[in-house]
Amino acid sequence: MTRPTVMLSADDVGRSTVRAWRRWAINRGIGSGGGYGYAGNQSFNVAVDVLGDLGEIAVARFLGVESRSPNDGPDYDGDLSNGDEVRTTGWPHGHLIIHPEDPDDRVFWLVLADPPRFEIAGWCLGADGKRPEFRRSPRSGSYMVPQRVLRDPSGR
Repeated sequence: MTRPTVMLSADDVGRSTVRAWRRWAINRGIGSGGGYGYAGNQSFNVAVDVLGDLGEIAVARFLGVESRSPNDGPDYDGDLSNGDEVRTTGWPHGHLIIHPEDPDDRVFWLVLADPPRFEIAGWCLGADGKRPEFRRSPRSGSYMVPQRVLRDPSGR
């Protein structure tokens, strides 16, 4: 399987940085810390959000849809305008992380980030990623879906 690669620009990084800081300010205003184990380190939270937002832009461009942000308001339903979710990692052999509360019927994409290059590793449905053998630990409850079982990006 040939993986699509999307090259992003300095303008994309600027847009993502603004969106990440806005998300941080909103979360701070409502007393919410970082999600999924990132609480307490605001610089790290913003860096993770910037990378995640860039991954969303990459998949949106690949699919020809729009990327969205929780900052867009109460109608937020997925990272992309088609309802798909995107997870981004800086680890070349990283896994797609799916959380127990993630919707079973939603598509989740894995993006491997090496800015400005973003490689789209593949996708799976939430339910397909919640197999017992992918369970990371009883404490976190999250699932780590290996790249080898993801569906071909071109097949979506």
